Amino acid sequence: MKGLGKIKMKKRLYGIQAVLFSLVLIVVLLVPIVSAKRAAKPKLNKNTLNLVVNKTAILKVKGVAHGKVKKVSFSSNKRSVVKVNGKGKVTALKKGNAKITVKVHMKNNKKYTLKCTVKVKEAGVSSPVKTQGIVLGKTTEKPGDSYTDSTVNPISNPTANPTDIPGTDDSITNPAFQMLQKMGIGINLGNTMESVGNWFDQTVVSNFETAWGSPIITKEMIVGMHKAGFETIRVPVAWSNIMSDDGEYIIDESYINRVDQIIGWALEENMYVIINDHYDGGWWGQFGSAEYRDEAWKRYESIWTQLSSHYKDYSEHLIFESANEELGDRLNDAIDDNGKYDEQNGKKGRLTKDQCYDITNEINQKFVDIVRASGGNNATRFLLIAGYNTDINNTCDSRYHMPTDTIEDHLMISIHCYSPATYCIAEDPANSWGYKDKWGSEEEKNALRNELEKMKLSFTDKGIPVIIGEYGVANMTVDGKPVRKHNRMLYFEEVCKYALDNGMCPVLWDTTNHVYNREQQKMIYDDEAEGFLALSALAKTKKAYRILEILNDD
Repeated sequence: MKGLGKIKMKKRLYGIQAVLFSLVLIVVLLVPIVSAKRAAKPKLNKNTLNLVVNKTAILKVKGVAHGKVKKVSFSSNKRSVVKVNGKGKVTALKKGNAKITVKVHMKNNKKYTLKCTVKVKEAGVSSPVKTQGIVLGKTTEKPGDSYTDSTVNPISNPTANPTDIPGTDDSITNPAFQMLQKMGIGINLGNTMESVGNWFDQTVVSNFETAWGSPIITKEMIVGMHKAGFETIRVPVAWSNIMSDDGEYIIDESYINRVDQIIGWALEENMYVIINDHYDGGWWGQFGSAEYRDEAWKRYESIWTQLSSHYKDYSEHLIFESANEELGDRLNDAIDDNGKYDEQNGKKGRLTKDQCYDITNEINQKFVDIVRASGGNNATRFLLIAGYNTDINNTCDSRYHMPTDTIEDHLMISIHCYSPATYCIAEDPANSWGYKDKWGSEEEKNALRNELEKMKLSFTDKGIPVIIGEYGVANMTVDGKPVRKHNRMLYFEEVCKYALDNGMCPVLWDTTNHVYNREQQKMIYDDEAEGFLALSALAKTKKAYRILEILNDD
């Protein structure tokens, strides 16, 4: 009995072990199956958005760990109704319906396509609109509320100031901000290749180059600018100076070749170069004329089609800018019966302010489309989008929209800073609208910072770098001679320091012998020479503006 009991006990033990082994085996086999069934798939925070015109929302991918996502792209099937940028910011442009397609590429090579339906109503529609998107932190939904970007902090830590986040160059995740850091501080080659006139032989390039007082540009002048601390040079160009007027608008080869030479000298110095279509004789008023609008479009498209083709193999050191100050109110500039700018005797356009915004947005979109379609390095070239009048307040208006791009984080926005105008622009103490020859009180400094803060909140904080394409201070006139205004370097420092702290690149407006003496290849004033070298060194220590990606696992 005892022996048999031991045998039975062993059999029971063996039986229990077998059962346990089976259970373990089942668990081992089932876990992958269950895990596979439960494998996380990406989804959108919203499958339907209800917006009113000019309102925005944020689409986000959720349900998967951020580290498993390789790339996310967004596109709209009706860009005239709704546009969406690379960060999922959806902007309602006009009444209608559209679909947003979101493609998610995982690091395990799996791909997912997600859809969101967007319904847009005109402003003032009484039906309730709930808060759209997921704001970092808690949100409250109330009937009648609509989502606005001002409630979103795009930084993953909503309490952190982005400029206070430490890091190395590699920690800047936005390619446009990586470019911004390389650009440092810049200077304009003003009153040179954008000069126009009719009092000289207009078949000779050098006549235009020197028309507004500039000497012929040499390599030594560009080298001197670089030695003075400027890493970026903006080269304004009036391409229509030597151009066919037969409706084809072909830029003369001699003009392009001269611009090429200047660009080439800067690139040899490893500088960054911005080129644009700048003033260009004032033909932009054709957009405000029903008679000449088609011709204005032809000219603009022809210019950028030619330039895109010509420069498509240039490196990323070359940046295209869509225009200068012409996109905005100047689309209504007065033109004569031949479509030429004539402020005194011409007829002004009749576009409303809303229409000026619409055409400005269309021109900037056309600019991006032309450049991207040209191929080569233009597929990834950084593009600078002109703000409305390049004015801060007008550009921060809800009617202004950044264009849609085919690549994420490769657009920047351009504005100019001449505030206050009574100090920065007015030269004559007898000026009827005001004049200042001094600047620098705490009240004045705060006013300047508050002005630039609008661009930070509207663009920089949303992942769009700002280029202050022009800033400067005019000389005052004393006994008929130009004299530097008081505290000019202080003004320059305030603009540059704010810019470098807040994701902006400052580009000084300078002409022949205003700040930098081209003929002597050096800065005119010793204090400004020292000041700009210090600012250049400061730019190299900055980590630009560390933008953390919006995509997070909710």
